[in-house]
Amino acid sequence: MEPRFEFTFSYWILFWFFLYYFGATSFNPKIWLILALLLNIFAEIYRIIFTQWTRTWTDTIVFIIVTIFIKIIPIWVLRNTSFRMTDAFAGMVLLIVFLCWMLFRLGSINGIIQYEKDIQHKITEKKAATPIIHLLHKWNIIL
Repeated sequence: MEPRFEFTFSYWILFWFFLYYFGATSFNPKIWLILALLLNIFAEIYRIIFTQWTRTWTDTIVFIIVTIFIKIIPIWVLRNTSFRMTDAFAGMVLLIVFLCWMLFRLGSINGIIQYEKDIQHKITEKKAATPIIHLLHKWNIIL
């Protein structure tokens, strides 16, 4: 299965950021953007240290650029905003909705687990596993 935007929670958080930025919601996604960025950093460190995983320079640069655009820039834009507990709860609700969506689309918890295993396998096989990098490869923007 190809990587899909709707199956990546980071893109849900990014959409939430745009809703907040343009005033469509009062719930601030800043803490969830920070958590997602930290999770990405820890996952990359884990892959580098504990697996035989290597990434091409092109994919590494694209991954860094994508991370800057979907996490670091939104965090920077929200740097002077305050955090409320309701923001954390809103993120938990979003996570539950995301997991229900995954369950609905993939049919079962085993389907979700298999999808995540497929993504991790693609990463270890140096294949485009994230939606944006996959599209860039598909459109021959990066090889």
